[in-house]
Amino acid sequence: FILPVLLLIALPAARGAEYVMAAEKKPKLISAIVWLALVILPVVLLYDGYKYYRGPIHVHRRLAVPSYEGQHPVVSAYQVVNQRARPGERVLPGIIYRYWLRPDLLLSLPSNQEWDQLYNQPHVEARWVYLYDAGVRFLVLDEFTHTHLLKLLGIKNGRVDQAAMSGLPLWLQVKRVVKSHRWSVYEISGSRPAVPPSGGLKR
Repeated sequence: FILPVLLLIALPAARGAEYVMAAEKKPKLISAIVWLALVILPVVLLYDGYKYYRGPIHVHRRLAVPSYEGQHPVVSAYQVVNQRARPGERVLPGIIYRYWLRPDLLLSLPSNQEWDQLYNQPHVEARWVYLYDAGVRFLVLDEFTHTHLLKLLGIKNGRVDQAAMSGLPLWLQVKRVVKSHRWSVYEISGSRPAVPPSGGLKR
């Protein structure tokens, strides 16, 4: 989504280079600036792109937690999920970035239809029970871009707001296990077997 912005930045540089090359008497300072920008900018962009791209490559190559230099907070949050989630458990992603998840967790992410089923639950308590019964054990949440999920699930200050619901069942617990800048990870646990909902999230 930043490609249009990058293209807009490239236009002035290209126009400047065209002007310098076409001018009979080339201004030395402008020529130096243009050529320096044309050399340095691609190198910086390529290095920055490689630095952030190599993280997901490590995840899929090792099928485990990436070894990531210059660790970004969202990667740290996903590392916790990758380490703690057992086979068959699912993740609800309230976040744009998802490719640092383990491949098996990526394969079990909910579809648009499944999200609709969650939204159609009558109240906050029913939504948490619904997620538990569907096998969801972790919620990864970006509290800046997905504020609607805070309200949908009754989350306030890192906890399920008791004023927004009649109260979680005694057998169900929701706990925030990671708080890293604007990213949080919530773990859902319960003392009774899950009852798969009909027409809802599917394993």
